[in-house]
Amino acid sequence: WYQRRVRGEEVKREERLLKAKMFEKKLTAVRVRKHYGDYCVRMKSRMVNKNAREEQIFIKQFEKGLKLQKERMLQAKKEEKQRQEEKERKYRNEIKKIEQLYKDQVDLMQDKLDKERGEKISWTEERAKQVKRYKAKKRAAMKRTIEALQKELVISEDSLHFKTQDIENLC
Repeated sequence: WYQRRVRGEEVKREERLLKAKMFEKKLTAVRVRKHYGDYCVRMKSRMVNKNAREEQIFIKQFEKGLKLQKERMLQAKKEEKQRQEEKERKYRNEIKKIEQLYKDQVDLMQDKLDKERGEKISWTEERAKQVKRYKAKKRAAMKRTIEALQKELVISEDSLHFKTQDIENLC
C-alpha cells in the first residue's frame, strides 16, 4: 500500500514534470515564432527601406539625366539660332555691299556724265539717252540681283523657322 502510494506520487510528480516540460516547450516555441515573426517584419522593413532608397536614387539620377538632356537641347537650339542669325547678318551685309556697289557705280556714272555734259554740250541729248538706257539696264540687273538675294534670305528665314519648330517639338 505504501509503495503504491509512493509510486503514485512519483507518477504524479513525473506527470507534473512532463507537463511542465511540455508547457515550457510550447512556451519556447511561441517565443521562437514571435521572435521569428518580429525578425521577418524587421527584415521586410529593411528591404522596403532599401528598395525605397534605391528607387529614390534611380529617380534622382533619371531627373538629373533628363535635366542635362534638356539643357543640351536648349544649348543646341541657342547655337542653331546664333548660326542662323549670323547667316542672316552675312546675307544682309552682302546685300548692302551690292547695293552700295551699284550705288557707287551709278554715282560714278552720274559724275562722269555731268563732266561730259560740261565738255560736250552738242552731244548732250544723245548722251542722255545712252545714260538712261545704261541706268535702266544696271537698275534692272541690280533689282534682279537684290530680288534673288532677298529670295535666298526668305528661304533662309523659312528654314530657320522650321528648324526652330523642330527643336521646340523635341523639347
